[in-house]
Amino acid sequence: MPNDHRIKTAKEEGRALPQFSKTETVIVAIMLIAVLLALGYRVANAKGWFHDVASVEIAALPEEPKLDINKATLRELMLLPGIGPKTAEDIIRFREERGPFESVDSLDGVRGVGAATVNSIRRWVFVEPQIIADAQSEASPRAGEIFFPETSALETQEPVGAIPEADDRQPDETQLTSSARLNLNAATAEELMTLPSIGERLAEAIIEYREAHGPFRSLEDFGNVPRIGPSVIEKLRDLVRFD
Repeated sequence: MPNDHRIKTAKEEGRALPQFSKTETVIVAIMLIAVLLALGYRVANAKGWFHDVASVEIAALPEEPKLDINKATLRELMLLPGIGPKTAEDIIRFREERGPFESVDSLDGVRGVGAATVNSIRRWVFVEPQIIADAQSEASPRAGEIFFPETSALETQEPVGAIPEADDRQPDETQLTSSARLNLNAATAEELMTLPSIGERLAEAIIEYREAHGPFRSLEDFGNVPRIGPSVIEKLRDLVRFD
């Protein structure tokens, strides 16, 4: 008996309406969902809401180089494929220590950046030639300018024929005049100690010998003082006198 007839008969007889089975309910629900999805897709597609994710990523990539590796910041470098925070820091450190990159291929010298990484980012980076030109011009004198080195051997050389300036230093010990020499026969212990190789005990020994044997007549006579050897005499030869 058809369902419509059963429903009509049930209503006339006052009986409850027939119930759908679970299988029938599931089938009907699936069909309704499919119809709604189809309608939704057609509406979204008509409004341009759905796009292929891969096509969106490709469209977002620049067709021409946009990032100058000699000016890029840490955050900008990290946007490049294969460049993380550590590699970005190494790129900036390399740039600061060794100067600007001369080409994109120069990135290969940075630790952690190999040829594969350089090739993967090549289409999105470039090097501005003007920066390289500026760096080279700073290292060499410009046209019409005279280059003065910071340190040069020329600074220590005197021009040929130049008159040497007066020397303000003290005269050498060997150039002392006779009047400037120390009189060993009148010198005190403090004065004797100003002479090379003469300490306090040796100065006292000189005075004791002088008082016991009289004034010194020569260096040879002075050499008779205990602990006064030939080396001391040679040091004092041009520094002392005997009056």
